[in-house]
Amino acid sequence: MDFEWRGLGPQELEHHYNPRASIGQKRVESYLARFQSQSAEARRQIQGDYDLRYGPAPLQTFDLHKPAGKPPFPTLIFIHGGFWRSLDKSDHSFVAPPLVAAGVAVVNLNYDLCPKVTLDDIVREAREALLYLWRNGEASGLDRTRLHISGHSAGAHLCGMLLNHDWRAAGLPEKPVASAICSSGIYEPEPVIGTTVNNDLRLTLDMARRNDCVARPPRYDLPLTIIVGGAEPAGWIAQSERYHEACRSAGVGLASLHVVAGANHLNLLHAAAADRALAAHVLAQLRAG
Repeated sequence: MDFEWRGLGPQELEHHYNPRASIGQKRVESYLARFQSQSAEARRQIQGDYDLRYGPAPLQTFDLHKPAGKPPFPTLIFIHGGFWRSLDKSDHSFVAPPLVAAGVAVVNLNYDLCPKVTLDDIVREAREALLYLWRNGEASGLDRTRLHISGHSAGAHLCGMLLNHDWRAAGLPEKPVASAICSSGIYEPEPVIGTTVNNDLRLTLDMARRNDCVARPPRYDLPLTIIVGGAEPAGWIAQSERYHEACRSAGVGLASLHVVAGANHLNLLHAAAADRALAAHVLAQLRAG
């Protein structure tokens, strides 16, 4: 899709780059209530260790759900969305049960939110989380050779920033992540500067460009599944298309783009899970390592 955001007026930018505006507040509240109720039910169904700490900042915590069986387990780190300014790991426990049943451990990650921190701070916290889990996860039964990352919306952006980071200075291998699943990401933050979302984010042009995943694709080849909803605005879909193109151009031959027909920004996770072919693709990716 050939989409150019430069030159759009404020209302058009709001439509294309603020999912709350394009979906509508009442529908957003309904979707988020579903997230919360299903997540509460998930925590009743499966055992977990909650509010474990990976850093000193207030929200540098994670929840861990492990499958039955003998460790070490392949592990998925799930990074929640909310445009770097809202939501919580506890709102996304619902992603864990089917993966735990399939033998995959799930880490639900939290991070501090704007406007208390900046996007630079959040990216740093995400890196600290991966570093902590790679160094310490084996003590909890996690297999660091099968460490996968996934995120939705702002969380997908954070996955992209993790894939571009040079981990060797921290003593990790060049490729600490076995695969990634990125759902409906905001990979180019610059257009968001022109929306009301930036009242909380306080993005500057330099900050947006420093944290641009399209300009900073992964440093290495790996299975990378990029998912976006077919009912999302054209500008938002173009973000995933551009990121996919940038990844392929950078030599990520295993990058694939999947458009889920009829899915919007907030029902995408459920719609993708209900897509049998896509769900099987993701599960095979997690098990392969």
